Amino acid sequence: ATPAAQEPPANTAKVEKGKLSAMVSLDGTLTYRARSDGSPYAVINQTSGTATWLPAVGQVVEQGQVIYRVDDNPVVLLYGSTPAYRTLSAGMTGADVTELNADLVALGYATAAEIPAGTDTFTSATATALKKLQATLGMSQTGTLTLGQAVFEPVAVRVTTVSATLGGTLQAGHPVLQGTSTTRVVTIALDAAQQSEVKVGDRVVITLPDNSTTPGAVSYTHLTLPTILRV
Repeated sequence: ATPAAQEPPANTAKVEKGKLSAMVSLDGTLTYRARSDGSPYAVINQTSGTATWLPAVGQVVEQGQVIYRVDDNPVVLLYGSTPAYRTLSAGMTGADVTELNADLVALGYATAAEIPAGTDTFTSATATALKKLQATLGMSQTGTLTLGQAVFEPVAVRVTTVSATLGGTLQAGHPVLQGTSTTRVVTIALDAAQQSEVKVGDRVVITLPDNSTTPGAVSYTHLTLPTILRV
């Protein structure tokens, strides 16, 4: 009998585990970050009087700086997510007091030993530090933060619109201006078919108008049609 033909030897290769990836290029709009939903930071007045100084559009106001004036009295910008809603004085507690204490330490008017991090009580150290801030700003050194003397925003405010009028009358609850942070952000309208391909934390490369590139990461997605990405 004729011997059976030999099968040719199989070619083998080492199996390696790796990640599959793809690259997608999309157009976006370069702007400044505001709230996570894209809405601007709103500065709301909490006193009454005449607007005697207002910042210009594009101006950046930082922690401890005057953001506008009413009857020539300064209104100072402090950092915090809880808005000003009451007068703060000795013995009071709450999230707004915690913010004030943190601001006074960050601005150098008190030490961390005098006002430990997370302190939610208005202490004598708070009053002393507040008097120093008031002296710097040319305010009456009362050691009490009267409602209307400060506004709290999470970060420095880059002014985008001013709704108050210089010389106009301001009332409590009246919007004065709107703004963004100083952090740059790219907003992208993502096609619905690509929604599953992108998630928060994904790394991206941003090509700027001058063709230079900078790294970034997806920080926010809003699952509507079209999906909104911010990187």
